Amino acid sequence: MWPRLVLAALVVFPLLAGAAGRVNVLGAGAGDVRIEGVEVLFEAAGERLTAEGAMSHPLAGRWAASSEKTINLTREERPAWLRFTVRNEAPADKRWVLAIEWPMIDRIEFHTREPASGAWNPVRRGGIEAGTAARWLKDPAFVFPLDIPEGGVRQVVLRVESHTAYLVPLVVSDAARFQARRFDTAVLMGALFGVIGVMFLYNIALSVFVREKSYAIYSVYLLFVLLYELTVTGYGAMYLWPGAGWLLRHDYEVFSCASFLAATLFFRFFLDLDRVRPRYLRQVNTGLAVYWAVALAASAVWPNRPLLTSTGLMGLVSAGIGVWMSVVLIRQGNRYARYFAVAWAMVTIGTVASLLSVLGAIEGGWFADNAQHIGFALESLLLSVALADRIKREREARERAQQQALDLTERVRLEREAKIEAQAQAIEVQALAQERLEQRVRDRTAELERTLAILARANEELARSSVTDGLTGVFNRRHFDEVLLRETRRSGRAGVPVALLLVDIDHFKSVNDRFGHLAGDECLRLVAATLRQVAARASDLVARYGGEEFALVLPGTAADQALEVAERVRSTVEALAFVQGGQRVPVTVSIGVMAAVTPSASGVDCLVAGADAALYRAKAAGRNRVELAG
Repeated sequence: MWPRLVLAALVVFPLLAGAAGRVNVLGAGAGDVRIEGVEVLFEAAGERLTAEGAMSHPLAGRWAASSEKTINLTREERPAWLRFTVRNEAPADKRWVLAIEWPMIDRIEFHTREPASGAWNPVRRGGIEAGTAARWLKDPAFVFPLDIPEGGVRQVVLRVESHTAYLVPLVVSDAARFQARRFDTAVLMGALFGVIGVMFLYNIALSVFVREKSYAIYSVYLLFVLLYELTVTGYGAMYLWPGAGWLLRHDYEVFSCASFLAATLFFRFFLDLDRVRPRYLRQVNTGLAVYWAVALAASAVWPNRPLLTSTGLMGLVSAGIGVWMSVVLIRQGNRYARYFAVAWAMVTIGTVASLLSVLGAIEGGWFADNAQHIGFALESLLLSVALADRIKREREARERAQQQALDLTERVRLEREAKIEAQAQAIEVQALAQERLEQRVRDRTAELERTLAILARANEELARSSVTDGLTGVFNRRHFDEVLLRETRRSGRAGVPVALLLVDIDHFKSVNDRFGHLAGDECLRLVAATLRQVAARASDLVARYGGEEFALVLPGTAADQALEVAERVRSTVEALAFVQGGQRVPVTVSIGVMAAVTPSASGVDCLVAGADAALYRAKAAGRNRVELAG
C-alpha cells in the first residue's frame, strides 16, 4: 500500500446528523514519509489569522495536539488551522504531493516552511472559490506540490474554510502513485455517471412513449442523483458549473433534497399508494414529500448547518422508511415493491458503509470509499428493471384482454350462425313473400344508388370548388396550405427535397389603375394559365397565394431544377401577348425560390420564409428576375 496520511477534520458529515465534529489521524504507512506533531486550531469569532499569526507564540496555547486516532471536537463553523511536520525518508527520485480529497471546501491556504530556519515558502491557494485555474493539478481533489528533499523536513500549515459541512482528508503520496490512483477513481466515476446517464435517457424515452407519470418522475430523480454525484465527487464544480457562485454554494443541499423529493414522489406514483391499504402508508409518504419540498426551498434560499443536519438525518430516515414501506407492500403481494426494497437497501447499506469508513469504524478501502456511489448505480439499474418489468406485464395484460375480446367475438359469431340456421326453415316457408320483398329492396336500392351517384357528383363538384380559386381556376390558398404541409412532412420522412416558388406579378396595381379591374382579372387568368402550362407534372401544384401572388409546390425538386422551372415561368410570362386598348401591355413576374429537405416540425415555415425572402430580394433587385433563397 502506498504511503499516505489521511487527516480528516469532520465538522459535520452530510449523512450523520447531530454528531460532534471530529478529526481522524491515520499513520503514514510504509515508512517513506513520517508525520509528526499533528495539531488543530480554530479561529475565534470575527478573527482572521495569517499563517505567521497562527504560528505565533501568543497562540501556542490554542493549538490542540491530536495524538489519538480519533479526537472529538465541538461543532465549529469557524475556519480551522491544521499543522504537522513531514519528514521524507524516501529515495531521492520521488516527488511528493499533498492532496485534500474532499471537493466541497470553499477556501484553502497551503503554507510550508523550514522548521529549522522558520522561513516561509510562497503560499498556495485552493478551494472552490479559487476556481479551476488555481489548481496545481487538474483534478477534483485539491492537490499541492510538497517539495521535500531526501532526508529533509517540512512543516505544513493549512487553513480550511467552508460554508457547509466538510471533511479535510489529507493524503501525502508520491505524485506518480497518486495520479494512478486518481485515474482509477476517474474511471469508476465515469462508469457511474455513464450508468446513471444511460438509465436517465432510457426512462425519459419510456416516459415519452408510454406517457406514464412514474417514468417521468423517476427520470427527474435520476437527473438529480447524477447532479448530486457530480457535486460530491467535485466533477460538477470543476467542469460543469465553475464560477457559478449561487450554484457552488447551494449545489449539495439543493440536489440532495431534490433527489429525495423525486424519489418520494416516484415511490408514491409507481406503487400507487393512493389505492393501497393501510392508509397510513400514503400519509407517511405525503409527510416525507412535504418535508423534502420545504427543505428544498429552504436550501435554495438559506443553506445553514441546522438544515444540513436535519436533511442528513432525514436522508437516512427516508431510506429506512422506504425499505419498511416496501416490505409492508411485499406482504400484501405487491410484486414491484420487491425491487424497491432491494434498491433502497443497497443505497442505505452503501451510505452507511461510506459513513463508517470515514468515521474509522471500519477499515477504509476501495469498496468502502465508493460504496454509496456503487449503491446509487445499482439502484438506478434495479429500478429501471422494475419499470421495464411493469411495462412487460402491462403489455401482457393488454394482450390477454384483447384475446378475451376476440374469444367473445367468436362466441357471438357462432351464436349468430346457430340462430341463422334455426331460422332457415321459416325463411324457406316465406320464400315467395321474401322474393317480393327483395325485389322491392332491389328497386329501392337502385333508386338509392342513383340518388347517391347524383349526390356524389354534387359533392365532387363542391369539393372541387372548395379548393379552386374562382377567378383563375387554379387551386386556392387553403388547398395550397394543406398540400404544402403534406409535402414538407413527406420531405422530412423520405429525405427528398421539396421546392416552393412564390410568383408575384410586377406592377400589377398599375394594370388595374390604367385599364380597370376587368383587365386585371384577365391578367391574373392569363398568368395562372401560363403557370399551369409550365408546372405540368401531376405532382406539381399551382395555387393563388393571394392578390397578384401565386405559389408553385414542386415535390422531389432540388434547387437547380427549381431555378430552371422558375426561369421558364419568368420568360414565358414575359413573352405573353396581353393586349388592352389596342396596345400590348408588358407583363413580368418576380420569383422567389426555396428548395430543401425540410424537418417535419417546421418545414412549412422554413420554406415560406425562405421563398418570401428570396422574392423580396428579386423585387428589390429590379423585378422580372428569379432569386434563390440563400
